[in-house]
Order: sequence, then structure tokens, then C-alpha cells
Amino acid sequence: MADEVFIPINRKKMIIMTVVYSILGIGAFLVTFYLGESQDWVSPTVFKVASVIVLLFFMVLAGTFAKNVKSAAAGLTINRKGINDQANSISSGLIYWKDIKGISKIKTPSSQYILVMVKKPQKYIENAKNNAIKRLLNHNLANYKTPIVINVTALQTNLDELEGIIAEYSGRFGTK
Repeated sequence: MADEVFIPINRKKMIIMTVVYSILGIGAFLVTFYLGESQDWVSPTVFKVASVIVLLFFMVLAGTFAKNVKSAAAGLTINRKGINDQANSISSGLIYWKDIKGISKIKTPSSQYILVMVKKPQKYIENAKNNAIKRLLNHNLANYKTPIVINVTALQTNLDELEGIIAEYSGRFGTK
């Protein structure tokens, strides 16, 4: 077994998600913008402002997916130091083996996740790049009991294979 495994993101899925969110944003913008002009119970200005906000929201989402498509480092690296998650915009970076107290998995109808349970979750929340990411990490902590959630569907692997790789490296390099 190698000392390092790199699992890249699924670029095809990221491109599809970029296109889907762009189309949804433009569609929601057009519907909201023109709905405001065809009704008389609320000021059309309210609908126009809302349509711009909706468009910006979807464009930010599309932009995060597009940024991952262009990045050669986008993915998950597992090595002797730990798990380096660079698969999405709220990734925590390097998670050291000494900080990890457990791994579990969750399947939903649309996604599959690896939950990395850490000893000091607040440490990873405080190291977040900005307040929006801190809020998302706190949301993960409230929902999953850990701030570190790896979306397996964004990677070029499956849930069982990734869980096996993490377990193998944890056994080799993790604290015993």
C-alpha cells in the first residue's frame, strides 16, 4: 500500500452541477422578475430585488462548483498525517489522525457522506475561512455531531471503498 492516496473530485458531476445551478438561477430570476410586474398586491420593486438576490445565490453556488472543476488539488488526500479534504468549499483541510476519534457513514437518497468524528470540533470550526463556513460547520455539528462531513458523491469513489481506505490508513497511521 502506498503512503498516500489521492481521490479526485468527479469533474463531470461538478460540471453538471455548475450548469444546473446556473440554469436554475437564471430561471428563478426570470420567473421572479416577471412575476413582480404581472401582479399588483406587492410592489414590483420587492420582486425585482428578490429576483436579483435569488440570481446571486444560485450563481455563488454554481461558482463554487466551477472553482472545484478548475482546481487540480480538488479532492481527498489520505496519508500518514491524516485526511486532507479539499473536495468542496467548506472543507476543513488537513484533519490529523491524532484528532480523529471515529469514522461513520451516512446514506441519503441523494448523497453519501463520511462523518469524521473529531476530539475537538470547535478547533475546526474556529479555523474556518469565514463566518458563512463557520455557520455551515456548526450546522454539520448540530446535525451529525461533527463539523467534518465528506460528501462522497462529489468524489471519484464509492462509500464502501472510501470507508475501507480510511480504515486502513487509520489503522496504519492513526493513534492507537
